[in-house]
Amino acid sequence: MSMVLTLKIPEAEELRIKHLATVRGLSVDDYVSELVIRRAGEGKTFDEIAAPFAASFAESGCSEEELDAIIQKARQEIWDEQQTHSS
Repeated sequence: MSMVLTLKIPEAEELRIKHLATVRGLSVDDYVSELVIRRAGEGKTFDEIAAPFAASFAESGCSEEELDAIIQKARQEIWDEQQTHSS
């Protein structure tokens, strides 16, 4: 099933959209559909964004305490480097 929409777009934007669709070798319908689908996919939840990291962490066998230590060490190294450059 597909969705059919009617959009009211200012004339200047209509011309721009037609031009961009032509440049990409697409119909206006296909170009606008691609834009809408791509934009809709940008609204990921935090869980969706973090899923690869969570899976990688789970597979690593690293404990939460070990991860905390790694993060603290990295933060300290960044802070030390910033102090060196600001002096």
